[in-house]
Amino acid sequence: GEDADTSGDDASEETTSEDAQTDNKDAKSAKIAVINASGESGVAATWQGTLNASGYSSVDIGTYTGDSQSSTTVYVSGSYDVSGITSLFSSASTADKSELDGSLCDIDVSGADIVIVVGSMDAANN
Repeated sequence: GEDADTSGDDASEETTSEDAQTDNKDAKSAKIAVINASGESGVAATWQGTLNASGYSSVDIGTYTGDSQSSTTVYVSGSYDVSGITSLFSSASTADKSELDGSLCDIDVSGADIVIVVGSMDAANN
């Protein structure tokens, strides 16, 4: 009954760190799209370089055609661990990728695992 379930949870947390990594996939292997929603040009390209330098190899860039955003939102599909991404930004929050209106991006983000919509707070990251 409940006791068995509880001890099972404890054991899995303590001993199966590999499973935990599988559950939260390393975002460095994800397809990432950086969408500039800051209203300033060149921001997505700057972040593309920052992400590449941090080990994220598959990074596309585009521009947000909706209203400018002040803070950054990291939209995630699947179970990627994006803590390493959000820590790069001053004001990033996370949301499920299903909440992103892809029609407001000037590139096709349907194939991206992670879409970073960069707001003006993160426009100057150097």
